[in-house]
Amino acid sequence: MTTLRSQAISYASGQGVNLYAYDHVVLYFPSNSACGWAGLGELPGNWSWINGFNSTSVIAHEIGHNMGAH
Repeated sequence: MTTLRSQAISYASGQGVNLYAYDHVVLYFPSNSACGWAGLGELPGNWSWINGFNSTSVIAHEIGHNMGAH
């Protein structure tokens, strides 16, 4: 996840976007069977990763972790 975060920060920076200016960042990527989860969120934190699940419940769940929900 740290590699994906670093790549996202680098790409966004090259496009003139500062991801650190946001309270929460959701990295959505195509489904990867090597990841055994639908989503992952820092607890607490600012970053969430979504493994190809275009579902409000998954995305909201992971952002909830960012906000401290277990």
